[in-house]
Amino acid sequence: KRYSDHAQISEWARDGISACLNADVFIGLFDGENFMPQKPVTRAEICKLIYNISLPMYTITIAPLDGGEITSSATRARPGTNINLTITPDTGKQLKQGTLKYNGNEITGTSFIMPAADVTITAEFEDKEETQEAVLESIEITEEPTNKSYTVGEQLSLEGLVVTAKYSDGESKTVTDYITEPEEGSALDTAGSITVTVSYTENEITKSAAFEIEVTEQEQNGE
Repeated sequence: KRYSDHAQISEWARDGISACLNADVFIGLFDGENFMPQKPVTRAEICKLIYNISLPMYTITIAPLDGGEITSSATRARPGTNINLTITPDTGKQLKQGTLKYNGNEITGTSFIMPAADVTITAEFEDKEETQEAVLESIEITEEPTNKSYTVGEQLSLEGLVVTAKYSDGESKTVTDYITEPEEGSALDTAGSITVTVSYTENEITKSAAFEIEVTEQEQNGE
């Protein structure tokens, strides 16, 4: 049933075709999606089949491993067969880069083409590096509020304020769940320069930044 047109294969031929598939003698011959069972076989195809059958089969051995296991799609194969490997590291382990090899030859990815020789698969596993979560390093006021000049009695407005958090991995993001002192909407009762402190907390780490506003006395109307 490997072929999409397997239903067209005559009943008397199915055992023979299955045997050829299991013996990997259809390599480079009938290894596509369709078998086309009602199509006449050519002399070239028969020659290729006989040649494939004449090739010896070689063994695939997995060397003893520490830290994981490797399984192969076949334990014996003819030259030219594509061999797929399944890599399963133990918990907390990973395959060490560049160590997956057959007979000393580095394997790119997890598959290789079977050579005309017995094969031994070797590999090394190493401790898996823990990915450290980025932590908050600082905050920065990237845009100050639109209004920074007030008269006594007006309320503090933070409209236009943009606060950016910066992290240990070099990333940054705009945050909105910060707090200020004095709070937005507070009445400004004292004239002079007032420092507004902005604080942001993430994962129990708090960072602060500040900006200045000016508060002046209300103008007195003359009589």
